[in-house]
Amino acid sequence: MEAYGFGQSLLRKEDGRRLTGRGRFPGDIDWPRQAHGQVLRSPHADAEIRAIDASAAKRAPGVVAGRGNCYWLARPAPFEETPPMPRVIECPSPNFDARPQDQPEGQAVDILLLHYTGMESATAALARMCDESAKVSAHYCIDEDGALTRLVPEDKRAWHAGVASWAGASDINARAIGIELVNPGHEFGYRAFPEAQMAALIELARDILARHPIPAHRVLGHSDVAPLRKQDPGELFDWARLAENGIGLWPGDAPAVERPEEAEVKRALAAFGYGYLDQDFAAVLGAFQRHFRPAAVTGEVDGETAGRLEALPSLVDAGPRET
Repeated sequence: MEAYGFGQSLLRKEDGRRLTGRGRFPGDIDWPRQAHGQVLRSPHADAEIRAIDASAAKRAPGVVAGRGNCYWLARPAPFEETPPMPRVIECPSPNFDARPQDQPEGQAVDILLLHYTGMESATAALARMCDESAKVSAHYCIDEDGALTRLVPEDKRAWHAGVASWAGASDINARAIGIELVNPGHEFGYRAFPEAQMAALIELARDILARHPIPAHRVLGHSDVAPLRKQDPGELFDWARLAENGIGLWPGDAPAVERPEEAEVKRALAAFGYGYLDQDFAAVLGAFQRHFRPAAVTGEVDGETAGRLEALPSLVDAGPRET
């Protein structure tokens, strides 16, 4: 059986269910760094750990040798079950570079950034992201039928955000994992995201969140970080469904604010992370509405928009939602 991600994500032998650890394994094993690329299985629930590269498994602290190429953790940690990942199609893109190493442990991935391809077909989108001259890519692309393509390894910086800003940071690519969703976009006939595509996204996002310390309030759309020039994934994207599955935030039907003031709305948008407010307030507010109040993207202050914005800090403080 194949395990995608190779982080804190192992497969149970008897049924192929993924067992996702929260935190470190015994011996403080950092699998993405010390056993990256190994296909591993957990000793939990009568399963086994198996490494393709036995020498790498031997070197990982907290692992003791078994028979042949099988290795067991000395003290297995508890795991939480998540659905199995969809099969991954490999389509390596040349358009990436190393994540910055200006921090002792390297740049942490703390943003999950969602896009639509905005092209007439999946084939055209993949061809562009694999064209060296285009200088664009993403880590993953999900077709409308749910087919999942991996273009760039997660430990590399894919080139998908462009000129962008969030919470004062401008190199969004350095700290983000980018997922492209095949959709013609507003230029070529924007349409709803099919069930198969959304289901595959939820599985992939859960897998990514199990490996990276990405807070719910930093699961974002391209238009959130680049509101002056981007609209994706757009007002038809189902952010509420993602939040119901523990991915990102959704304010729901928060109480409307009576007579909201533009200055207060502007302050709250900045506090949440939005940039470019002094350049084009209406565009930024429209980006917020596209994500959190998609029924009416007006770029104008109103009570419902202000109410949903006001509700977000309490959701951030509450932490991730269990599913």
